[in-house]
Amino acid sequence: ARWLNVGALDAGHDHAVSAHEGHHHHHDINRHSADISSFVFPFDEPLHWEHVANWLDALVIGHGPDLLRVKGILDVVGRERPVVVQAVQSLFHPPFELPSWPPGPRRSSIVFITRNLTQDFVAEVLATIRKRSPVDHEGLRA
Repeated sequence: ARWLNVGALDAGHDHAVSAHEGHHHHHDINRHSADISSFVFPFDEPLHWEHVANWLDALVIGHGPDLLRVKGILDVVGRERPVVVQAVQSLFHPPFELPSWPPGPRRSSIVFITRNLTQDFVAEVLATIRKRSPVDHEGLRA
């Protein structure tokens, strides 16, 4: 949970707009700008690996340089242990399973930090892919 830092992100919150309102610290203009957003997608139901892999592949192919950071712990259909995904731009690390679920509810969360990509756009890509019937329930390929 600490690794995901989900508590720092609101599901509908756009980091570029107001993440630092009310905070008293120096703002690094080289690190944050209006084109940078961060958001999290929580999922209560297990995800089909094929949908996740195709979602992330589509984003990398079309917008790899704008995926500044992606990280998630996923509840995948057919897997007992959580699957970790992480990326920096077009470089996706191979997914791997954790030995056990962290404390708390068993649910998926995937965090995105993007440049010029909105949460709505990233959600729309997933919605389009989820319209396809999953074929691969077991394999972890990315």
